[in-house]
Amino acid sequence: MLPAEPYSLLAPHYERFVGGSQFERARRNFEQAARRNSLHIACAADIGCGPGLFARYLAGHCGVPVFAVDRSPEMLALTSRRCSGLPVRALMQDIRALDLPLPVDFIAMLSSH
Repeated sequence: MLPAEPYSLLAPHYERFVGGSQFERARRNFEQAARRNSLHIACAADIGCGPGLFARYLAGHCGVPVFAVDRSPEMLALTSRRCSGLPVRALMQDIRALDLPLPVDFIAMLSSH
């Protein structure tokens, strides 16, 4: 696995500069698509979860277990704190070798680009 250090250094600042606006856009798009397609999710994965904003939303709003996947231990630490008490399992993995412990029927892969 390649080091995640530059990305990890962003962890304390990510939400303020990127994550918040990205999350709001993703939430609105998800809710529109879910309504339009009568989407029902039993288990989800948030790939490249960053600080866990969308993982927390999926677990709380949809009430489903979520695998929050990132290769940064600092981002996963934020995710674990943010999602405490919710059915979110943080997994440190590189998505190029993704190996989820269970099948999922919804994958979120948000991009900050």
